[in-house]
Amino acid sequence: MTFAPENELEAALVAAATNPDARPRFYEVLLRSDLVVIDEDPPRKVDIDGAPHTAVFSSAARIAAGVIGGDTVRHRAVNARTLFGAIGSQPVILNPGSAFGKKFTPEEMAQMVDGSIFAPRETLVVPDDREVMLGQPANYPTHVTDPIAAFFKTKSEVRAAYLAHMFDPESGDEAHTLIGVDIEDDANFEKLMGEAAIVVGAVAQKGEVVDFCRIIPGEGVSEYMTKETKPFYRRKVFGLF
Repeated sequence: MTFAPENELEAALVAAATNPDARPRFYEVLLRSDLVVIDEDPPRKVDIDGAPHTAVFSSAARIAAGVIGGDTVRHRAVNARTLFGAIGSQPVILNPGSAFGKKFTPEEMAQMVDGSIFAPRETLVVPDDREVMLGQPANYPTHVTDPIAAFFKTKSEVRAAYLAHMFDPESGDEAHTLIGVDIEDDANFEKLMGEAAIVVGAVAQKGEVVDFCRIIPGEGVSEYMTKETKPFYRRKVFGLF
């Protein structure tokens, strides 16, 4: 089934479906775009795994693929953020019947409406006097670092990214991946990490934990990463190699 993008949203949808690093931009484009809905009351529903989903479309051209008589039904455009806020507790299916679409849970839609989808999933402050164990993983998680590096290439504020395997004996948690990010001083670190978390959520294995920290000169974890490891991503400067 062919799918030639009709607009910026559909181009972002195709990119997000094929490249996890493109998913943060998909959400950004979605929230400033209009979605097409069938103009009827109650809203058109599509049954997916026994659950009714409200059908929405990324353009009028997608209606025919997912709706009988789609070429003739009345439809209207509504801003995505406004629409998700109005739908509330009902799950949504974007582009039913088309080659590219997406299911949205009520929780995901609520996060888009209030902006928390771009916020870090959790922020942890580790006391300066706590000792942690740092090293390099026996099996380097390229399934995480490759898409994260591709995502960071789209962010000019990111200078470099490093990786360590960290174990905090006092936390009670198992050892896990820690990514240190060196960014410009005036960059919004929390927003950037929220977007990076979307990428990680698409590629992390079941039960895998990936944390982020900001590279701070002179700080213990940062010193280990910048002086004893090589970055898995470094921003290229034009004219230099």
